[in-house]
Amino acid sequence: MYEVLLDQVQDPVTIDETETVISATAFDDRNSIVFMTKSGKLIEYRAGLVSLMDTDDGVFRKGVSITSWGTRVYILDPAENQVWRYGYKGTREKFGAAEPYLAEATDISKAQDFAIDSNVYLLSADGKIDKYYAGAPVKFYINNPPFSNFKDPRVIYTNDKLDDVYVVDSKENRIFVYAKDFRTGNLEYKMQYLIPDAGEIRDIYVEPDSRKLYVLTPTKILEIGNL
Repeated sequence: MYEVLLDQVQDPVTIDETETVISATAFDDRNSIVFMTKSGKLIEYRAGLVSLMDTDDGVFRKGVSITSWGTRVYILDPAENQVWRYGYKGTREKFGAAEPYLAEATDISKAQDFAIDSNVYLLSADGKIDKYYAGAPVKFYINNPPFSNFKDPRVIYTNDKLDDVYVVDSKENRIFVYAKDFRTGNLEYKMQYLIPDAGEIRDIYVEPDSRKLYVLTPTKILEIGNL
């Protein structure tokens, strides 16, 4: 991991010499970053220190993506058709036991990323977006959908500070933007960013205050302003 301070790349931080990190999330409740590894471990980077996190279960559920909401982290586990929720117990400095978020049996075996803004949005490999609230599916529509279909949808991104939902079509180097209709709960396609010669878009981040979009490619971090 490389920190960037005042536009200067700092010396690398080793997260773990034996684990393979597959996903990460900011954990605002502890002002830290939590990394999820392929073997199912959670590793926290906080105040310059790297340490393994613990749970009442002894081990964490494996998944493909991790995100946080308040004092909880959520793990997307398409193999078990579930989203696991872990509440952090500050007095014990560990997470509680895994809680299933989805309230009923649901096929999410094709899901590969998710995002939370109080609702949970699941992105499937075919480009389908499903929406849940309090563990139950929510019926909604995508108005004015784009003419071109996704070729390689990999990332969905939003949070409670953003008015839009972003979906990355990775190998096509496109980022689709959908506006949230807070009256109906629907999404409406607005526009897309095409970033030629990026190689492959691996991830994105949107800074809500400056309205800047940061794009991670295999070799660069790109910035798009004035969203």
